[in-house]
Amino acid sequence: MDEGAAAVLAALIAVAGVALGLFGARWQARGMQEQANAAIEAVKAQGRDQNAQWRRTVRRDVWVENLDAMDEFRLAARDIAVHLADEDLPEAKLGLEAAHSRSVGATDAYRKIELEGPEQIVSN
Repeated sequence: MDEGAAAVLAALIAVAGVALGLFGARWQARGMQEQANAAIEAVKAQGRDQNAQWRRTVRRDVWVENLDAMDEFRLAARDIAVHLADEDLPEAKLGLEAAHSRSVGATDAYRKIELEGPEQIVSN
């Protein structure tokens, strides 16, 4: 084999090697892109899950606050009824003032439910 033929053969082998290298690099890049997309989707899903958990926590706290406020109002109203039954009007009047402030607290707590609560609860 003369030098010219050997050079052409070497060039062909080099071109084939470069083509195979490019094909391998492209295949590897495509695999890396798929992995990156999967990682991005996993991070998005984790973010959605964490946000949903945070919303549930906020809603639970708002509901607990509302239930506490309503219970305080109910107890204040019961105290008024007891004082009225005993005909203790000065204590009933004081109880009425306490019940009024508890009513304001219950209204504020309900407003938070309107802000944070699920749509089907708020719209009713």
